[in-house]
Amino acid sequence: TKRKIYGTTMAALRNGFRLFHPSRHIWFRASPPSGSAGAAKNALQLEIGLTKRGLDDVGDVTLMRSMISSSDNNVSKGDSLLQIEWEGHSITSADELYHTVWESVSGTTNVETPVSGQVEHINIIDNTMCIEEDTVLAKLETTEAEWNSAMAKMVEELEYHGIVGKIPQGKFAEPEEEAC
Repeated sequence: TKRKIYGTTMAALRNGFRLFHPSRHIWFRASPPSGSAGAAKNALQLEIGLTKRGLDDVGDVTLMRSMISSSDNNVSKGDSLLQIEWEGHSITSADELYHTVWESVSGTTNVETPVSGQVEHINIIDNTMCIEEDTVLAKLETTEAEWNSAMAKMVEELEYHGIVGKIPQGKFAEPEEEAC
């Protein structure tokens, strides 16, 4: 069955509405193409970024690398757009005097496309800058049919926050400060 978001696509596009992929912790925002002369009739521009919960799984960014070939910017559903290399520290144990023991950890996070299309831009952010939850990491052009198919695995923001509230925090989540 089609969920409510299918029927609100055009209104959602005009309002900059975001949808969320709950297991990947990535957000997506579709909009009409930005006036490109070659844009197909049913084309959409798709922006992709990491959610706060997604960022909590990424330590300090050391390198961002585009996974798109410089000679071909066409991608298929599931292709990696961007690889984020990171490092951080995690608590491993405490010694007999209750001193915290830290371990250095590093890893990579891949940002994948939920649709086939043509990459317009990959946002490579210098490691002296921060990625925020509203940072657009990639832009691509896709068809309305591809977007409608991808929406089946996405949820609206309120539902996403409900899901995230029931799972453990990310590896590098900072404790919530209590309100006064």
